[in-house]
Amino acid sequence: MKKQITFLIILLFLVSGFSFVFAEDSQDVCQQIISELNLEKGIQLPNYVPYKNEIFNIYLSDESIGHMKIEDKVIVSIGCEESENPTYNIYVRDMDIIEDIKNSEKPIEEFNNKLKNKDIVLEGTSVGKKIKGLFTRLGIMIASWFV
Repeated sequence: MKKQITFLIILLFLVSGFSFVFAEDSQDVCQQIISELNLEKGIQLPNYVPYKNEIFNIYLSDESIGHMKIEDKVIVSIGCEESENPTYNIYVRDMDIIEDIKNSEKPIEEFNNKLKNKDIVLEGTSVGKKIKGLFTRLGIMIASWFV
C-alpha cells in the first residue's frame, strides 16, 4: 500500500523515499528523482490514478524542477525542463515537506495535511483542470480517513 501511495505522490510530483541533501540545484534534484525512482517513458499508471492525459510541471520553492507528460495513463515524457503547455502546476514549499511525508506513519494523511496547509499546491491551468484538482484533493482527503 505504501508503494501505491508513494506512486500517487510521485504523480503529484512529490517524491518520497529519498534525501536530496547533496543536490545543488533543481537540475540535480530532478536527475536524482528520475534516476533513483527509475522513472522512464512507457510506465503504465495504476487504474485508481485519476489522470489519463495530462502534463505536470513541478516547482520546488518556486523554481522549476521538471515535468511529466501522461497520455492514455502511460508516461510518455519526463524531464528536467518545464513544459510549455502544462495542464497542472504543482508547487512544493521545500524539501522538508517531502521528508515529512516520507517519514510519516500515515503518508496519505500527512500529504492531505500538507495540501490543507498549502505546503503543497496543485493548480490546474484551466477551469476544468481546477475542478478536477479539487476532486483529486477531495479524494485524497477521503482516502486519508481510511488509511
